[in-house]
Amino acid sequence: MDEQAFAVLNGSHPVFVEHVARRLHAALNADARVLDWLAEIEHWESLHSHNAVARIAKGLPGGLS
Repeated sequence: MDEQAFAVLNGSHPVFVEHVARRLHAALNADARVLDWLAEIEHWESLHSHNAVARIAKGLPGGLS
C-alpha cells in the first residue's frame, strides 16, 4: 500500500485517546480478576508540539496510589 492510500484509510477511521480510554476502561471493569488499575494512553503527535494523553483509573481503598 502506498503512503497516500494509507493516509486516506487511516483518516477515514479516526480513533482518539478518549475512545481508547473508554474501551480500555470497559474491558478492565468487565474482568472480575482486575480490582485496581491505573492506565495512561498517549498518542505521540508528529504534527503538533504536544501529545494527546488520557489517564484512567479504578481505585480501591489502600490500593494504587
